[in-house]
Amino acid sequence: MVVLGLLLIICLSARVNADIFPEDDDSCHIQVKIVKDLVSKCGERSSSSGADFSANSLPFVLEAVRESNGNEIQKLNSELKKEFKENIGTISKMIDEFQSEMRLLANTVSEVNAKQNRFEREVSSKVSDISMNLEATRRYLNDLKSSSIRNPEKDTSHCPSDVSNLTVLPNGKTYLFSNETRVCEPVTWYEAKVLCEMQKLHLASPKTQQELTYVHRKARELTIVPWWLSASDARSNAGQFFWHDGTSLSTNSLLWSEGEPSDYGQGNEACVWIRSNASDKLEDSKCSSYFHYICEQPAACISHK
Repeated sequence: MVVLGLLLIICLSARVNADIFPEDDDSCHIQVKIVKDLVSKCGERSSSSGADFSANSLPFVLEAVRESNGNEIQKLNSELKKEFKENIGTISKMIDEFQSEMRLLANTVSEVNAKQNRFEREVSSKVSDISMNLEATRRYLNDLKSSSIRNPEKDTSHCPSDVSNLTVLPNGKTYLFSNETRVCEPVTWYEAKVLCEMQKLHLASPKTQQELTYVHRKARELTIVPWWLSASDARSNAGQFFWHDGTSLSTNSLLWSEGEPSDYGQGNEACVWIRSNASDKLEDSKCSSYFHYICEQPAACISHK
């Protein structure tokens, strides 16, 4: 009876004393087991020594229970701390991997945006080139209808009325250099062609080395920039160059700089230009490049100034 009473007291004590036992249902059973073991051992000692187990043994039992419970709690805390650290390490590693993947994704998105922007710029440039080419072709067809190109020596209806801004070179021909006009910004070859035609001129066509030298020398005196001329393969098969009046410019001509033409035969329209800071030779470039330009008065207009 004393033992059962002692067990009841300890179990009830575990419910109300948080310093001794944790608040869960299993703690009481664990502690009762511990007390039973202690009581059994104490009973064995009492039997062997002839002493009676009494309430005087209660402090000893409670202290043993407290120590045992404390050890269990300390062990549990140690295991929880270890598991917590392991979980924190795993979570930290997962966060690092996630951040790395996000940075990689951000870089990929940036590259995609950059490629899209380049593609849009290229498409816009191509559309602009096509528009200018269509405009130049339209004007060219209008010229053909009026016979100004088919009969240049007989047609004087499209001669410029004011030639005061034109420069006469030693070859007897007159030219207009764009930096001497109000529209002196660099333009594409198509724009240059239209601008010359608006002034009843055409892009310059120096077909001989002497004419090319005169034009190049004057251009060099004005400013060191690239200048558009009339020859191109824009209205023919790639690599077949023609001047404004349809005269052929062979790719083997001595008028070309060494290694030129270099931009033809690849599906790119190539237009002819000269650079005033180099030799008096021809070069080719994409017609969408931005250069200055040189206009020339039609041959039919020279004797009717």
